Amino acid sequence: MDKVIQDEVVVSAGDAARIGQVLESRRRVIGLEAAAADELRERMAAARVVDESELPGDRAAIGSTVSYEEPAVGVRRAVTLAVPEDANPAAGLISVLSPVGSALVGRRAGDRVQALLPDGRSLELRIAGVGR
Repeated sequence: MDKVIQDEVVVSAGDAARIGQVLESRRRVIGLEAAAADELRERMAAARVVDESELPGDRAAIGSTVSYEEPAVGVRRAVTLAVPEDANPAAGLISVLSPVGSALVGRRAGDRVQALLPDGRSLELRIAGVGR
């Protein structure tokens, strides 16, 4: 298996503020979102925050459609990142607090990341494309 590359996370100031509000309002997150919320909190603390106008177009942001592959099984999916209240997995809108959403935010095509699943497993993802 290839080494998972965790490239620099770059987020817009607006997304950083929105994600911060979501994390603050869900301090006592339980269940499926708990591990992803902790992971996202750490990722946001280390992220490079830029003005909205300076966010590279290839970075996954709230509202971006991200296509990714699970190399272990060869499955390819496309999802749109959303805040939790707008999430609708059946329609392809996943929360930035979900394990996969948390792993994708701030990343770009070509990055290989890991989504930490609630059962303790790690899911490797290769980002194929980002559109806004």
